[in-house]
Amino acid sequence: MPDWIIPFAAGMGATIVGFVLTMIWDFYKFKREIRSREEALLNIITYELNDNINILNNNKTLLEHEISILDSKQSLVNPLLHLQYGFWDLLKANMYFPKEIRNSDASIKIIRIAQKTKVIDDTIRSREEYRIHNSAMSTFHSRMKKYDQIILEDSEELLKLLDDFQTILK
Repeated sequence: MPDWIIPFAAGMGATIVGFVLTMIWDFYKFKREIRSREEALLNIITYELNDNINILNNNKTLLEHEISILDSKQSLVNPLLHLQYGFWDLLKANMYFPKEIRNSDASIKIIRIAQKTKVIDDTIRSREEYRIHNSAMSTFHSRMKKYDQIILEDSEELLKLLDDFQTILK
């Protein structure tokens, strides 16, 4: 047997072991990085949804007070706060959901939350445009009351969805 076969075999074995260990390490780093991204994404989603809960409760207080005075032909000057729905764009851009919301119930809830949030925000924008530009109309107060009631109803539905979603996450 020639003298070069044993060192050659040892070199090949070391190369293969090194390659396998490198692949295992890369796989471990990749999994750790994915989990880190999922946690960051979940933190952003949770923050925005909690912020939306606070905004909805603040708007609810303003709307209930305004509804009570609209019948006497008065209205509030306070504009409503807009909801945040950037979490949905972030989820779509990442093209996957964190593992906590991958099950069908949670993913359907987050989609419904995003849709309802957008609808409410669009209604708030429409209401604000109407409030700013149509205060001299004779139907102003009844129309504002209708806007307020629609936003309140949709807000209650969104608060229920948010509560259900938080229950799923726990």
